[in-house]
Amino acid sequence: MEKELFKNKEPLARLQMLQDNCAAIEKITYPHQFSEEEMEARKTSLANLDIEMSELEAEKKAVQDRIKEKMKPITKQRGKLIEDIKRKYEDVTDECYKFLDRETRTACYYNGNGDLVRERPMEAQEMQKTIQEDLAATGTDY
Repeated sequence: MEKELFKNKEPLARLQMLQDNCAAIEKITYPHQFSEEEMEARKTSLANLDIEMSELEAEKKAVQDRIKEKMKPITKQRGKLIEDIKRKYEDVTDECYKFLDRETRTACYYNGNGDLVRERPMEAQEMQKTIQEDLAATGTDY
């Protein structure tokens, strides 16, 4: 078959001749080569879209950064709550009162409410009596 049919005819006449001489008219998809002008137009469109995308990406990043900053304290607080729930307690820093029990050799810490909050074995320097404790044990005053 030939590569071109009825190219020497006017467009309307060519269309009529194609219709009159074909076996059937079917809708198909086929590749169409772009002309130089069509290629340049597409390249220009692509460049414009790339510029627009770049601007939108910068905008998107700025919005994401603002949202991320807003979320930081919430995320931190959420993490602390999850940790507290997992551990079933929270660490508290408070002034506590240490008592030494020489009989059991333990150091006991009580909070301001009088609750025992920590108990541990006495350390070597805590086992040595102070002058006040020694005097109290003998019953003598100085």
